[in-house]
Amino acid sequence: MFKIKILLFIYSLIIFNHAFSESITANELFEKGLKKNKSYHYVDASVYFTQAIAKKYEFPEAYYQRGLSFQGMGEIKQAIKDYNQAINQGLKNVDVYLKLISHYKNAEQFQSAILICQKLIQAMPENAAGAYYDMGKIYEKSGNIEWAIKSYEKSLLNTDDEFEEFKNQLQTKIESLKPIN
Repeated sequence: MFKIKILLFIYSLIIFNHAFSESITANELFEKGLKKNKSYHYVDASVYFTQAIAKKYEFPEAYYQRGLSFQGMGEIKQAIKDYNQAINQGLKNVDVYLKLISHYKNAEQFQSAILICQKLIQAMPENAAGAYYDMGKIYEKSGNIEWAIKSYEKSLLNTDDEFEEFKNQLQTKIESLKPIN
C-alpha cells in the first residue's frame, strides 16, 4: 500500500510539474534528475527523469537513471522495467546489464539472466569474457553443469592473456566441474 502511495505521489508531481516544464528540454530535466539522484532524493529524481522521457521517449540513459531512482526507493520491479527499457533502447553501459543479471540470478529467473548475458555479449563484445563467466555461474547455480562448463570455456577463450591468474583459476574451476571418467 505504501508503494502505491509513493507512485501516486510521483505521478501527481509529474502532472503538476508538467505545466511548469513546457520550456525545459529533456536534457535539462535529465540533468536535474542526475543532481537529485546524486543527493539521494530519489522521488524528485524519478519525477525529472519521467518528465525527460515524456519529452524524449528514446532516452535510454534516462530510463537507466530512473531505474536507479526506483531501486533507491525500493521499487525493484519498476527499476527492472526501466533497466530493461534502457537495454532495449541500446544503452551501452555494462552496469545496467550487471544489475539485471544479478537480479534475475538471485531471483532464480535463470533464463532471463542468461538472456541478459547474451544481450550484453551482442551489445558490447568487449565484455564477453565477463558475460560468459556470469553465464557459467548462472548455469552452475541452476544445476546445468554441462552448460556451465561450456560457458566457462568461452569465458576462458575471451579472456585476455594479461589476466593469467584469472585464466588459471577459471581452468581449475572447469576441471573441477568435469565428470571423472
